[in-house]
Amino acid sequence: MKHLRFYNLSHIGDALADSILLNALAPRPIQYMTHPRNLPHIREWFAPNVELTNYMPPGAEEIWIAQTLHGCTRGLEKYFPGARPHAKPHEYNQVYFDHFRAICERHGLPFPFRTKDDICHVQPELYQDGEKWDWLVINSECFSGQVVWDEARLAEICRSLPGRVITTHPVPGLPCTRQIAPTLFNIGQLAGRCRFIAGINTGPLWACLTKRAVENCERLIVVDKEHGFFYGGTSVWCRDIDEFSVALGNIQRRF
Repeated sequence: MKHLRFYNLSHIGDALADSILLNALAPRPIQYMTHPRNLPHIREWFAPNVELTNYMPPGAEEIWIAQTLHGCTRGLEKYFPGARPHAKPHEYNQVYFDHFRAICERHGLPFPFRTKDDICHVQPELYQDGEKWDWLVINSECFSGQVVWDEARLAEICRSLPGRVITTHPVPGLPCTRQIAPTLFNIGQLAGRCRFIAGINTGPLWACLTKRAVENCERLIVVDKEHGFFYGGTSVWCRDIDEFSVALGNIQRRF
């Protein structure tokens, strides 16, 4: 069986996204290089068929989402010659669905997904019973320009929410995943026990995109100036913190 070799030197969220495809290609052996800073945080997310490396595998293919998402825009044409921007960049799980399909086509592999709703984590270990929460808020700082991060404003929004609230970035007076679910995999397990998942499209949000979470949560509210996630009819896309505050306020009135 032919070995596949890929690399993506971007952020943790990108690596977690790639794991969805690479795990689905099991048992085909795969070598995957990510940025060394990501390795301690992502090992649990990858199936045994995927060897994570801190060196560039010979002949490795770049699988950064930018080649499908942006194409020749934003000065990326030198990296992906001939690529074109995606028709619906705001539907991020659809972008990944098309991106993963193109990778499989290039390598003559059967495509393992049926719809954009399949772009989620399915590891059995993510199904863990435990303490239930009304809100999981991803208020961690973002590093790819998804939104203007405002720590104080986000803290104010978190404190206004009714019910049991847990955050991914410390807010005085509220529980935080850093103490209760200290790893990204723990956050993925916890997400499946939350009524509402809301926050910034950054690494911890990708940990929340488990099959159990996206199927069972009442609302998935994502704030990102360019991209939303759309699973079934439960998803809400907010372009900035103001829209995010309004969306959460609308839910609170029906809480």
